[in-house]
Amino acid sequence: MNKFTSVAILLLLVTQISFSNDNAKIIASKASGTSLNNELTELIAITSEISAPPTAVCQNISVALDATGSVTIQPEDVDDGSSGGGLSLSLDISTFTCSDIGDNTVILTVENGEGTDTCSATVTVTNNPIPDVANLPDLTDGCSVTPTSPTATDCIGTIIGLPDVMFPITTQGTTIVTWTYTRTFPFAFSQQTQNITITDSENPTIHAYFDNDLYTLSQKDDYWIFSGEKFELILDLSDFKIMEITNMES
Repeated sequence: MNKFTSVAILLLLVTQISFSNDNAKIIASKASGTSLNNELTELIAITSEISAPPTAVCQNISVALDATGSVTIQPEDVDDGSSGGGLSLSLDISTFTCSDIGDNTVILTVENGEGTDTCSATVTVTNNPIPDVANLPDLTDGCSVTPTSPTATDCIGTIIGLPDVMFPITTQGTTIVTWTYTRTFPFAFSQQTQNITITDSENPTIHAYFDNDLYTLSQKDDYWIFSGEKFELILDLSDFKIMEITNMES
């Protein structure tokens, strides 16, 4: 006679029996029997629920500090499929600040009614500058634009953005400027973009002297226009002088 069948001899009609053997829990929803011959004569609907000791499994993660210089993680962030029924997860360290930039070791504790297990994970905390203006405004002008350098904030303080183009911008159309925020130590890096548009469709003009007379000329493509005629010019812009002029239509 084993532990399971011996229970039946005590009852004529059982509407629900619950007992355990080591880690196995067996529930009999309905059973009846009159035999003392070490067996159940009738057993209806038996369900087994197995509860095993937990096994902790961890994974390494990387997190970025927010604009306040802090970040909080949950046990589930480092859990990588720990096993065992009815698990409860906890971390020894869950909040990180500017002093934690780099690799940090955390301990994940996994427990249930059958026991406890732990594993370790590496949480890499990064210091990414947060732009002070989340979305830089689009800038538009008819001739040229020199924007004010935007800033970002990290654990140390303020970082001034560096552009990937030279200013002023005079090229017609839209130029996408990438601003980069970088700090050497502790290393910090982030970027954001800004659209700058030049809308002027008129030909640029220049005022220059030729034989002591002042001329106003309009440029179109690779030639200059004066009084409706096309000219090729050699200019000395330092003195605003026309060094040589050739009428292209003569």
